[in-house]
Amino acid sequence: MIRGSIVKLKGKCGKPNCGCSHRPEKEHVRYYLSFSEAGKTRMIYIPQKRLQSIEAGIHAWKVFKETSKEIAEINLTKTLEEKDR
Repeated sequence: MIRGSIVKLKGKCGKPNCGCSHRPEKEHVRYYLSFSEAGKTRMIYIPQKRLQSIEAGIHAWKVFKETSKEIAEINLTKTLEEKDR
């Protein structure tokens, strides 16, 4: 599981002979993992070969969060039912 989100950035590489310096549609795409740590937002570069596994980790975190919320609601309901007995 990975807590964070993927940020997609486009930009020029700075090489004068590269197509990105003259044509916006040729700008390079880079991906970053954005997450909060000690109250500050951090971003870490994601190599293309790791993008799919990072996306899967983020999805797993979202599923975990939703499932834990559902479990907490079930536990609360059971607790309230037991209190009334």
